[in-house]
Order: sequence, then structure tokens, then C-alpha cells
Amino acid sequence: GLAVGADASAAMLAYAARTATAPNTAYVRCDAATLPFRPESFDAICCFGALHLFAQPLQALDEIVRVLAPGGRVALLAARLDLEEGRRLRITRRVLRALTGARPFAREELPQALREHCLGEVEAQVAGGAQFVAARRPAA
Repeated sequence: GLAVGADASAAMLAYAARTATAPNTAYVRCDAATLPFRPESFDAICCFGALHLFAQPLQALDEIVRVLAPGGRVALLAARLDLEEGRRLRITRRVLRALTGARPFAREELPQALREHCLGEVEAQVAGGAQFVAARRPAA
């Protein structure tokens, strides 16, 4: 198979290309909110430690689901806040975005977003300020 790394940073892609050891890798510079791939192109997608840093994380999630093939799996690792949706979460997010550039997610936000995209087998695990969420797109 082919593993494709996507990043908006030319420096990060250059580093990845320099240090890659597997011959079946490719790197693409792009914005996660507008992935340059055909629908249903990938059997598996992982986004670890980045989704909460994207300018438009939920639009990036839309794109991830768009390029995920039927039967494919997605795995996400993102920062989270132990707050429910509401005013306190919105204020905390605004402050964190201004200070760090990060936009952490509420505990059920990512699992719910994946369910709304009709993904199944949604699993979520929380560890401190991080959340791992995995799901599968139903087979065609």
C-alpha cells in the first residue's frame, strides 16, 4: 500500500521526506480543510495531535470523512477540555486559541461529529487533556 502524509508546512514535509525509510510513502502540501484527494480514496486515516490546531477543525473532519473509503477506519488524537458545551467552554476555547493556537474539543464533540457523518463503531478514550477517537465508515 501507499502511505500519504499531508501537511500545510513545507518544513514539516521536507523533514518527513528526509527521514522517511519506507519506499511506499508520499507527501502532499495542502490545507486539511480542502484535501486534494478524490472521495473515498483512503482505507485508513489518522490525524494525531493536529486536529485541534487547524483553523477549521470541523471542516477538516468533513474532508477526512469525504476521502475515507467504505469500510475504512479513522483514528483521531486531539486535545480536549473536560467541559460540557456552553458558555464556559466557548470562553475557555477563545482564551486557549489566543494563547496557544489550539482549539480543544469537548468530551463528546468528536465522537458525536463522527456519528453525524454516519460513521459507526465509534470508540473514544480519554487520558488527561487528550482524547483518542476511532470510527469506521460502513462498507458499501
